[in-house]
Amino acid sequence: KEIRGIEAPGAHFGVEAEEIDAGGKTVLPGLMDIHAHFNLYTQNVLEMLVEDPATAAFNAAIGAKEYLRQGYT
Repeated sequence: KEIRGIEAPGAHFGVEAEEIDAGGKTVLPGLMDIHAHFNLYTQNVLEMLVEDPATAAFNAAIGAKEYLRQGYT
């Protein structure tokens, strides 16, 4: 499920929305990571050191996409 907004109790959400009562709970819209290395996708440091820059950038983009998929912002 995706949180698209938070409204006051009883607010009109529209037909496609589902109201979830989060009373007494903490709502966490996403996991926040202040420091991340998207290019650390392997334990083999030598493999990363000899990788050409274009491949490294491609693999970092895949890593960034995976972080977003998991909910990190």
